[in-house]
Amino acid sequence: MKLVFEMIINFIVDAAIETDKKSERSKPVRYLLFILFFLCFASIFGIVTYMGISIMEKQFIVGLAIAVLGAAMGLISIIGSIVEFRRRKKQENKDDL
Repeated sequence: MKLVFEMIINFIVDAAIETDKKSERSKPVRYLLFILFFLCFASIFGIVTYMGISIMEKQFIVGLAIAVLGAAMGLISIIGSIVEFRRRKKQENKDDL
C-alpha cells in the first residue's frame, strides 16, 4: 500500500515539475497539475495536524506540539513551493530573452 501511494505522489510531483518547465503545454493542464501537487502536500500535513488534534484529548501538550508542527510544515512547504515555481519562471523568462 505504501508503495502505491509513493508511486502516485512521485508521478504527480514529477509531472507537475516537468509540465511547469515546458510552457508549450496548455494552461488548464498546468493549473490542474499544480492543484494536484498542492493537494498532495496539503493532505499529508493535514493528516499530521489532525493526528495532533486527536492526541490533544489525552495529552494536551504533545498533541498541540504535533498539530502546530504539522501546520507549520505545511505552510512552509506551500510557501516554499510557490517561491520556487516563481523563481523558475523568472529564470526561464530571462533565458528566453
